[in-house]
Amino acid sequence: MHHDSVDTVAGWLAEAQGACIAFTGAGLSTDSGIPAFRGAGGVWERYPPEHFGTALGLLRTFAFRFGQLREFLLDTASCFLDAQPGDSHHALATLENHGLLSRVVTQNIDGLHELAGNKDVISLHGNFYRGRCLKCRETTVFTRADIEAFISHLEEEGRARLSFLRAYRRHRLRCARCGSATRPDMVLFGERLQTEVYERAARAAETCELILVIGTSVLVRPASDIPFIALRAGARVVEVNTEPTELSELADLHIETAAEQFLPALLARVELPSATGR
Repeated sequence: MHHDSVDTVAGWLAEAQGACIAFTGAGLSTDSGIPAFRGAGGVWERYPPEHFGTALGLLRTFAFRFGQLREFLLDTASCFLDAQPGDSHHALATLENHGLLSRVVTQNIDGLHELAGNKDVISLHGNFYRGRCLKCRETTVFTRADIEAFISHLEEEGRARLSFLRAYRRHRLRCARCGSATRPDMVLFGERLQTEVYERAARAAETCELILVIGTSVLVRPASDIPFIALRAGARVVEVNTEPTELSELADLHIETAAEQFLPALLARVELPSATGR
């Protein structure tokens, strides 16, 4: 990574005067201990998405291979629960707090942007710490303690299929509005993004002057359309990724490095206005 590139982005960030958004992907959270879902060593390599990434696949796995489903739940939940925001998350939170970044649009479901202090986060694929009501469709935010209690009960109840049902009965994650059962507020394969969430992200892309595209392969549609919407609207596009993508040749600047190297370096080179206090 060349210092000149970082200085260039710092200058563009100042010129944008807050009309900047970040679009983030799995590469931002790998340094926090959360493995990418795609690629070598990714979650989908160990847990095929046709079994663990679709509603029908999860139902079939629950019915016929519950031991594998239990392992998947415990494995992935422990990654999220143990993870803490890294320097990259804190850098984006600082930029937002000082008015240089208006919001984060993320494909990640780990909640680390919020934990780091970002106030305006559009989570296109949902959030591990939210439940969606099966009855009224409202979303409810759960604490780590809520989810830890459920996972703890699942571990205690044993490996039989009934263990999940007993854990669910003992610690059901209920809707704050109507008290009904919830499902994880995450977009599975074959499911549509929530229209209002995608439209908010698209509007943010259409109106920004600078977009930082960080740690994403730009492969998962329609979420990955967001940088291209910004590009068509005339925004400057900066891509930070460890390897080229289909966006690289179109971006104003492609920086081939990891997020945890770029964002702290960028933060060190920008002049921070007074905090906004949002």
